[in-house]
Amino acid sequence: MHADVEIAAEIHKDRLLIPQEAVLVRMGRKMAFVIEGELAKWRYIDVGLENEDYVEVGETVIVDGHFTLAHDARVRIEK
Repeated sequence: MHADVEIAAEIHKDRLLIPQEAVLVRMGRKMAFVIEGELAKWRYIDVGLENEDYVEVGETVIVDGHFTLAHDARVRIEK
């Protein structure tokens, strides 16, 4: 057997991707924690392209340890 196969794919450069697990859906709208100053804030976010693993967002959001955070909790960024 022989088959000719062509895989269609696009490369999207300079996109900010976060794991789907960092996004919460509330009443059909997507939310994530963002950082304002030293505080974590829940915010509705606009998303772009997404797949089963990642979602494109327009701003930096908290992607780790966010399950135990509360709105207005103090946070510290570690690199």
